[in-house]
Amino acid sequence: MLEIYIGIGIIFSIIITIFIERFLNREKRWKLQLEYFAQRGDYIMAIDMAKRLTNLRANKPDYHILLAELYEKAKMRPAAINVYENMIKKKIFSPKWKEHNIREKIALLNIEEGKVVDAFKELYIIAHTHPNSPLTLALLGRIYGSQLKYDKCKSYLKKAISLAPKVGEFHYLLGLAYLDTGELAQGIQELDTAYKLDPSHIKAQYFLALASRQKGLIEKAKMLFQKLKITDLSGIPTNITKIGIMAQNVPKFDIATVEQQLNSEIEELKTKETAKAKDIEELMSSGADVFHNTAINIVTKLGYIIKNQIRNRLIDPDTEVDFIAVPKKFKDKPNAPLCYIQFNRTHSEIGAIPFADFIAKMKDVKAQSGIFITTSSFAKQDYERVAKERLNIVLIDGNKLTRYL
Repeated sequence: MLEIYIGIGIIFSIIITIFIERFLNREKRWKLQLEYFAQRGDYIMAIDMAKRLTNLRANKPDYHILLAELYEKAKMRPAAINVYENMIKKKIFSPKWKEHNIREKIALLNIEEGKVVDAFKELYIIAHTHPNSPLTLALLGRIYGSQLKYDKCKSYLKKAISLAPKVGEFHYLLGLAYLDTGELAQGIQELDTAYKLDPSHIKAQYFLALASRQKGLIEKAKMLFQKLKITDLSGIPTNITKIGIMAQNVPKFDIATVEQQLNSEIEELKTKETAKAKDIEELMSSGADVFHNTAINIVTKLGYIIKNQIRNRLIDPDTEVDFIAVPKKFKDKPNAPLCYIQFNRTHSEIGAIPFADFIAKMKDVKAQSGIFITTSSFAKQDYERVAKERLNIVLIDGNKLTRYL
């Protein structure tokens, strides 16, 4: 009988190995084909390869970003926006690509599409959930300026500059805001800074030339116009202040009403971010937000600090959340031992295949220990394997889980 079990185990291992090799070979082949088509400028074929990769690894953010960027290169901005919005809806994030990074991408594309209101909505949400994003603050300032709300415009731009003082574009926008409010000296100062930080910034150079001429700085203005190769100044405006530069070519909208609507949405988002399930029944019927928050709460109760979330496998974020964590007592140590934690929401018993996959994931990240949590139960052979192979793995089934809810 023992020989039979050993034989079955060997066959099972061979099948798993073949499956993984085929899976990885297919992924590698598609990536090479994608690079080939992209280099040739054949974005349609490259997009097709990127779609295959996102289907193959549905929760790997890098592939979704790659697909969206290919849509952008192909001048298919609405399709790119759809990819980013799908990432937010399904919570396909990583340390490199967090939710606010994705929302910034959507905002930039909407601005390019002339959809200022849609861009404002994304930026407003980011500013109230991740208030230290310089790009978001600067873009918000730009939109407030276009709607003649200069106090808020300057406030956002000044904060963006305090966080990223070396970005010429931010100083340029603040310079325009000062010109629009009649503060010529401050406008020149900011435009001059923008030009020094980025000598290739043609618009900053142009408005600095106009402002300098209006201020009476004739030699400086002359030098700037010469660099711009502008010799005929007869058609150039002599008064550049209080003419609403930031409002030009930007559609007007009721920004105060949109703010009010967004404040209500932000309160709902904050509520979702803190909501947790109180028992197994509620956990099984809850949405992805509550499931995710509950998983984080339990990992914390177990005495771990989350270092990373794993979403690059064929998993459904509504039914599985994976973490790389370290024990709290080792939080300040540079080489703290890693623990791989999986929270699996299912009615089905955890059998040999999911358990083998969990062990493989542990090995992939070089974790010294593991915790497998499920709302259901584990098969007898799972417990036997932990004991037989002396695996440093803790199994928490539905019965044990209730004490942590």
